[in-house]
Amino acid sequence: MHVDGFACRWRAVLLLIVFLLVTCAMLAEEGVLVLVVMDTEQHPFANVRIGAAGDGGAPQFTDQNGKARLKLAPNTKPAAWVTLQLMGMPDGLDLAFISPYDGRIRVPPFDNEQDNYDPVVLAKHADKAILESGSGMLAIHASVNQGVAAQKKKPASQPRHTSRNRSNYPPLLDYGSARLLTVAWNIVSPPAQSPAASPTNEELQKAALAAAAQKFGLSVAAIKAAMVSWGGDPLVWKLILLTATLEAGGTDPFPAIHATAKDLYFGAGSWSLSECSLQPLLLKFQKRDQKRFAEIFGADTQWLSKTISGPCEASSQAVLKRILDDSGHLQPTWRDRFRKLGYEQSFQRVQVDQMMSRMASAQGAANALGLRSEQALAFCYDVAEAHGANSIIRQRRNFSNDVAAFQERIGRPPDEQEKLLMLANRLIQRDNESGRNPTFASPSIARATLLSQGQGVVFGTHYDVEDFGIGMQDTQTGADLPLNNDPTVLQQLQDGWIPSEGPPPAPRASRARPTYASLEEPPGPFDLAGEKQLVELINQARTIKGLQPLPVDPRLTRAARKHTKLMVAHKTVSHQFEGEPSVDIRFANENLAVDQGGENTAVGKDVPSAHEGLMDDPDHHDNILNSNYNAVGVSVIRSGGQVYVTEDFARLPN
Repeated sequence: MHVDGFACRWRAVLLLIVFLLVTCAMLAEEGVLVLVVMDTEQHPFANVRIGAAGDGGAPQFTDQNGKARLKLAPNTKPAAWVTLQLMGMPDGLDLAFISPYDGRIRVPPFDNEQDNYDPVVLAKHADKAILESGSGMLAIHASVNQGVAAQKKKPASQPRHTSRNRSNYPPLLDYGSARLLTVAWNIVSPPAQSPAASPTNEELQKAALAAAAQKFGLSVAAIKAAMVSWGGDPLVWKLILLTATLEAGGTDPFPAIHATAKDLYFGAGSWSLSECSLQPLLLKFQKRDQKRFAEIFGADTQWLSKTISGPCEASSQAVLKRILDDSGHLQPTWRDRFRKLGYEQSFQRVQVDQMMSRMASAQGAANALGLRSEQALAFCYDVAEAHGANSIIRQRRNFSNDVAAFQERIGRPPDEQEKLLMLANRLIQRDNESGRNPTFASPSIARATLLSQGQGVVFGTHYDVEDFGIGMQDTQTGADLPLNNDPTVLQQLQDGWIPSEGPPPAPRASRARPTYASLEEPPGPFDLAGEKQLVELINQARTIKGLQPLPVDPRLTRAARKHTKLMVAHKTVSHQFEGEPSVDIRFANENLAVDQGGENTAVGKDVPSAHEGLMDDPDHHDNILNSNYNAVGVSVIRSGGQVYVTEDFARLPN
């Protein structure tokens, strides 16, 4: 008996040791960015020294499998953006990022799952294989677009460098030509001289293309020829770039895949099974290259071909049933197949061709409404992708009425920007009234806001369409369209004004910024006095520690209240319930651009005891006393003799 008892205890100790080792291995992933570095042919790239900019740990060399694990700066959360840096190349190679196209990448979840890593693709200098790859072409287009955007955002008073100091400051424009050299000297000459003329869009594009060619070690002629071969509409590539950033976290969008229990999204156009946009592409690729199609899908080739040839709803359900496991995740075999498909150059061309076809439809819709700009065309394309090709045309009568009402009320016809905002307001109104699941409607509205207003918050990050090379240029001539730039009218339209439904609202400047006391009482059993008390307790704790008190942001309050109602409904405390978006998405849905955020939840007998419990817990205590936060929103609901509490914190850009 004694021996058996000893053996049992020893086995228990061994199990405990194994458990601790496994747990430590899992915890080791917290704060670590896992990268898998490949070349343009998807071969592992070993001995590349790569690091993260900022306060992270030391750069690491990739192993024989191309893998590197980078320690991130403290408090870096999943979905945060990190800038990668190449700090050493094997054998003195000159390498450039293909994916992520600009070296910026989103941090994946820290869970130990198969796909929680970021792929990185590097190309050797002067590697012409870049031109045969959709991923490589995207990197080139991105370089051109960002070069143009950066030059346009330069302050007019900033001196431009002439060719004399080119070795130290590589200019975007080639000031070697006489006219441009004169422009540069005029800018730095005394104010009495005439101001320099701004370079045209064509000149900026030409200079940015030359800079991209130098960056990748390719000739301008070769790049131009490749652009024509791939389908030369630059706006299509700007939209692929948009997908790469918003949907794929900065990485290559062509092999990007996201599966849910009800749909699968794949590729540069976020092609969908349930919307029946993916099935036609697969069939087109099979027709183009039957042999390669069969090599990729193996024993399921005939079944897949027959299934996706059927009606959309039946085919999407049948495919999802086949490719997902019991827990609703994409099976590893099918994930590998789709990744191979995404990197297949002929299928990348099928995707670009399909986007060109969609672009033609969007152009027809924009023309029907008298919209001429790239930004309007991008908006029409994006809305058609999300809601169907006829969704823009259906608004034609409402749009015409709004244009006429605008002219009557404002005393002039609307410009291109104002027209686009009116169209967006109509479509957003329809989306809000459609009864769609907010989890899916909100990102769609966020993208519509970004593409109509020119700036916006999508998935918690603030973007400017100019950074993607999209602006108010005429799609036919490339010239900038004339705009009124009336701040009052623009603000009214951005606030959702629909001209044919009434006069414009009062300008935002004349309305007092909402404070906690002036917030309209929301529907539901919210304890306003308890919320006020909770904010006071939070700020008292901060003041004691010498920290600034946090002002209440009504958007954070809305987010907190929505979550607290779910806690009461579930009679438990959690940060996310089934079917509820994550905290960062909830913030984004309230149009919050959050650099850093946190959430505390609690249940207690009253507000003071709930606050005391949060202060006693290290993680919740750190949120309350985080010096980086500059805004708060709280919610309190009394139910069943208890109070349910949510505290949402954020650092908002100034």
